Amino acid sequence: MQLNRYINVDLLIDDSLDLLRFVEKDTDITKMDKCSVQGKMSITDEKYIFDLTIKTTLYMPCAITLEEIPVEICENITEIFSNSEDDNKIDGITIDLDYVIWLNILAHKPMRVVKKGAVSTFETTVKKDVNPAFKDLLKYL
Repeated sequence: MQLNRYINVDLLIDDSLDLLRFVEKDTDITKMDKCSVQGKMSITDEKYIFDLTIKTTLYMPCAITLEEIPVEICENITEIFSNSEDDNKIDGITIDLDYVIWLNILAHKPMRVVKKGAVSTFETTVKKDVNPAFKDLLKYL
Protein backbone atom coordinates (compact mmCIF):
# COMPACT_ATOMS: atom_id res chain seq x y z
CA MET A 1 0.00 0.00 0.00
CA GLN A 2 1.34 3.42 -0.83
CA LEU A 3 1.33 5.32 2.43
CA ASN A 4 2.15 8.66 0.82
CA ARG A 5 -1.48 8.81 -0.36
CA TYR A 6 -2.41 9.42 3.29
CA ILE A 7 -0.39 12.61 3.89
CA ASN A 8 -3.39 14.68 4.92
CA VAL A 9 -5.69 11.81 5.90
CA ASP A 10 -5.43 9.29 8.75
CA LEU A 11 -5.20 5.65 7.69
CA LEU A 12 -7.37 3.51 9.97
CA ILE A 13 -5.93 0.12 10.92
CA ASP A 14 -8.00 -2.86 12.06
CA ASP A 15 -6.22 -6.15 11.52
CA SER A 16 -5.10 -9.34 13.22
CA LEU A 17 -1.52 -10.58 13.01
CA ASP A 18 -0.14 -14.07 13.34
CA LEU A 19 3.17 -13.68 15.18
CA LEU A 20 3.90 -17.39 15.69
CA ARG A 21 7.22 -17.15 13.89
CA PHE A 22 8.47 -14.96 16.76
CA VAL A 23 6.92 -17.17 19.48
CA GLU A 24 8.92 -20.18 18.27
CA LYS A 25 12.12 -18.34 19.24
CA ASP A 26 10.94 -17.46 22.78
CA THR A 27 11.26 -20.23 25.37
CA ASP A 28 9.00 -18.51 27.94
CA ILE A 29 5.90 -18.53 25.73
CA THR A 30 4.28 -21.85 24.83
CA LYS A 31 1.73 -20.39 22.41
CA MET A 32 0.03 -17.14 21.48
CA ASP A 33 -3.36 -16.17 20.07
CA LYS A 34 -3.57 -13.92 17.03
CA CYS A 35 -2.75 -10.33 17.85
CA SER A 36 -5.51 -7.78 17.26
CA VAL A 37 -4.18 -4.42 16.08
CA GLN A 38 -6.37 -1.34 15.88
CA GLY A 39 -5.49 2.30 15.49
CA LYS A 40 -4.42 4.85 12.95
CA MET A 41 -1.42 6.02 10.96
CA SER A 42 -0.75 9.64 10.18
CA ILE A 43 2.05 11.37 8.31
CA THR A 44 3.60 14.51 9.79
CA ASP A 45 6.86 16.14 8.68
CA GLU A 46 8.03 13.02 6.82
CA LYS A 47 7.34 10.93 9.91
CA TYR A 48 4.93 8.01 9.86
CA ILE A 49 3.19 7.96 13.25
CA PHE A 50 1.31 4.83 14.31
CA ASP A 51 -1.06 5.06 17.30
CA LEU A 52 -2.09 1.47 17.94
CA THR A 53 -3.87 -0.72 20.45
CA ILE A 54 -2.55 -4.26 20.54
CA LYS A 55 -4.45 -7.13 22.19
CA THR A 56 -3.42 -10.75 22.47
CA THR A 57 -3.17 -13.66 24.86
CA LEU A 58 0.15 -15.31 25.63
CA TYR A 59 0.36 -18.74 27.26
CA MET A 60 3.22 -19.20 29.69
CA PRO A 61 4.12 -22.07 32.03
CA CYS A 62 3.45 -21.56 35.76
CA ALA A 63 6.74 -21.08 37.61
CA ILE A 64 5.66 -23.69 40.21
CA THR A 65 3.40 -26.26 38.51
CA LEU A 66 4.43 -25.74 34.85
CA GLU A 67 0.74 -25.63 33.88
CA GLU A 68 -0.11 -23.33 30.98
CA ILE A 69 -1.38 -19.95 32.20
CA PRO A 70 -3.06 -17.40 29.87
CA VAL A 71 -1.62 -13.89 30.07
CA GLU A 72 -3.70 -11.09 28.56
CA ILE A 73 -1.79 -8.27 26.86
CA CYS A 74 -3.64 -5.08 25.96
CA GLU A 75 -1.49 -2.01 25.39
CA ASN A 76 -1.66 1.34 23.63
CA ILE A 77 1.54 2.10 21.76
CA THR A 78 2.86 4.91 19.60
CA GLU A 79 5.59 4.12 17.11
CA ILE A 80 7.27 6.65 14.83
CA PHE A 81 9.05 5.69 11.62
CA SER A 82 11.34 8.07 9.75
CA ASN A 83 14.89 8.43 8.52
CA SER A 84 15.88 10.15 11.79
CA GLU A 85 18.19 8.37 14.24
CA ASP A 86 15.70 8.87 17.07
CA ASP A 87 12.88 6.95 15.38
CA ASN A 88 12.34 3.49 13.95
CA LYS A 89 14.08 3.19 10.61
CA ILE A 90 12.23 2.76 7.35
CA ASP A 91 13.75 -0.18 5.47
CA GLY A 92 13.68 0.94 1.84
CA ILE A 93 10.05 1.52 0.95
CA THR A 94 8.67 -0.83 3.61
CA ILE A 95 7.43 -0.36 7.15
CA ASP A 96 7.31 -3.70 8.98
CA LEU A 97 4.99 -3.39 11.97
CA ASP A 98 5.12 -7.09 12.88
CA TYR A 99 8.54 -6.93 14.52
CA VAL A 100 7.81 -3.63 16.30
CA ILE A 101 4.54 -5.03 17.68
CA TRP A 102 6.36 -8.18 18.82
CA LEU A 103 8.93 -6.07 20.68
CA ASN A 104 6.12 -4.22 22.46
CA ILE A 105 4.51 -7.51 23.46
CA LEU A 106 7.84 -8.73 24.86
CA ALA A 107 8.22 -5.49 26.81
CA HIS A 108 4.87 -6.11 28.52
CA LYS A 109 5.27 -9.87 29.02
CA PRO A 110 5.75 -10.77 32.69
CA MET A 111 9.04 -12.38 33.73
CA ARG A 112 7.14 -15.29 35.24
CA VAL A 113 3.58 -16.32 36.07
CA VAL A 114 2.19 -18.32 38.98
CA LYS A 115 -1.11 -20.17 38.91
CA LYS A 116 -3.63 -18.90 41.43
CA GLY A 117 -3.49 -21.15 44.49
CA ALA A 118 -0.22 -22.85 43.55
CA VAL A 119 1.90 -23.67 46.59
CA SER A 120 5.66 -23.71 46.46
CA THR A 121 7.51 -26.50 48.25
CA PHE A 122 10.42 -24.14 48.84
CA GLU A 123 10.86 -23.46 52.53
CA THR A 124 12.96 -20.79 54.17
CA THR A 125 14.97 -21.47 57.28
CA VAL A 126 15.60 -18.74 59.78
CA LYS A 127 18.83 -18.55 61.74
CA LYS A 128 18.40 -18.36 65.49
CA ASP A 129 21.15 -15.82 66.08
CA VAL A 130 19.80 -12.78 64.27
CA ASN A 131 21.32 -9.33 64.43
CA PRO A 132 19.16 -7.29 66.85
CA ALA A 133 18.83 -4.51 64.27
CA PHE A 134 16.95 -6.95 61.98
CA LYS A 135 14.96 -8.75 64.67
CA ASP A 136 11.67 -7.02 63.73
CA LEU A 137 11.98 -8.24 60.14
CA LEU A 138 11.58 -11.90 61.15
CA LYS A 139 7.82 -11.56 61.27
CA TYR A 140 7.81 -11.04 57.48
CA LEU A 141 9.41 -14.44 56.75
